[in-house]
Amino acid sequence: MPAATPKHSVQILTTSLLLLLFFSASTNAGLLSFLGKAAKKADTPDNPTLIDDLSVGKLKLEGLNSGDANPVFLNIGINGEWAFTLQTGERITDLSQLEHPLLVIDKAHLPYDLRKLSVLPPDIPLLLRHNQRLFRMQRSPELAIISGNGIVPTPTRESLQGALYHLASPWYRNRVYVAGADLGSSATSRIQGIDYGQLQETLSQLRGETLVVNAGKVNLQHLTDQARRYDMQLIVIDGSRPVTAGQLEKLMASGLRDNTVDGLLKLFHKTFPEMTPQPPHYSWQTKARHQIVIRSNTAAEPLDSAGAAMMEAALHGTLLGVRIYRPDEARQLELDQRLVWWLHSDVLLYLVVSFLAGTVCFGTCREFLNWLWPRRQRSQFRWLAGYLLVRVIRLLVLGIFVLPLFGLACLIYRIVYSLYQVAHWLVNRVLRIFRFILRLGAR
Repeated sequence: MPAATPKHSVQILTTSLLLLLFFSASTNAGLLSFLGKAAKKADTPDNPTLIDDLSVGKLKLEGLNSGDANPVFLNIGINGEWAFTLQTGERITDLSQLEHPLLVIDKAHLPYDLRKLSVLPPDIPLLLRHNQRLFRMQRSPELAIISGNGIVPTPTRESLQGALYHLASPWYRNRVYVAGADLGSSATSRIQGIDYGQLQETLSQLRGETLVVNAGKVNLQHLTDQARRYDMQLIVIDGSRPVTAGQLEKLMASGLRDNTVDGLLKLFHKTFPEMTPQPPHYSWQTKARHQIVIRSNTAAEPLDSAGAAMMEAALHGTLLGVRIYRPDEARQLELDQRLVWWLHSDVLLYLVVSFLAGTVCFGTCREFLNWLWPRRQRSQFRWLAGYLLVRVIRLLVLGIFVLPLFGLACLIYRIVYSLYQVAHWLVNRVLRIFRFILRLGAR
């Protein structure tokens, strides 16, 4: 490697340390999530914001019309007491002075101990806001989220956070494939038909998409394994009566308007009320590594201990004869961070950071390439075209192979080498001063 002057070494050290500091600050959660956290502050507003009457009306609160709602925003005070704030920003202490009060709390303002919610007036509806979406909360006899006619028990903070994530997340990404439906092959339609006989051959082409099937017409174990392999969302209809492909087509088309699992559950309740004579309880379970199933407790299937131990407790949900197999939260968040679907976000982060690091120590990367592939002189080539072609190929190898893969390692080497150069320079100066003092003393 070429020698570096102390001044040059200090410049390299400063630039390199700044780059490594950025790298270390963004590695834990991934670069995209690191940048995205700052952009998602809108989900946790510091001041109350207006609630759309229409969104309140969609919850169908008993004894309360959307126009009569008087929202009161909740927050935990300094001493752990509840603070009540009106939409106008006015603080109040007595809720009885309001007509048709409606308690609203943001996810960020939830108390650490959810039992504190039970001290709120039980006769006043409580809404939980997450991702600009409102969820009706039940506080007695158990803490739960109400979705349509169904109940999602959330006794712990972890289960509540998991339920909120899955209920507010999309149930489809690009297209919805309905098995058995004759919907043609329009490239502009979000609803596509697919033949049951072609499922096994075409599953690899449905990566990241949503597939809807009837339970009695497929090998469910094999299909769920393939859905996990290709990160699909698999919706399985296994109600008390068969649902035709035409019904599924209309159902899925109606669900496109509200692209959340919560909206899909409500749609199932509305479309097939006879499938759930009693309000069902939803639950989520770990199906396999990186996969959960949202389903009815009454239809829950046993989980093998190995699969349950490998994954977090995922969303327990009851869906009136419907099961939804989908990636778990950690897997889906990682998939959302990917810019290239087949490349893990952490790998992409390393390649980007390594490329940037390589540009900082470009000369070191070039020396490393010369060590891997010794450079040939012009006199060794008969034709100028051959010499220029090799130079172009070497430049491409440097930019595409060396910088992304070895740029960070070269930067670390350059830092260590620069530290050595600075230390060597300082030691030499100290020794010179010491020798000078000894010579003065000898005189």
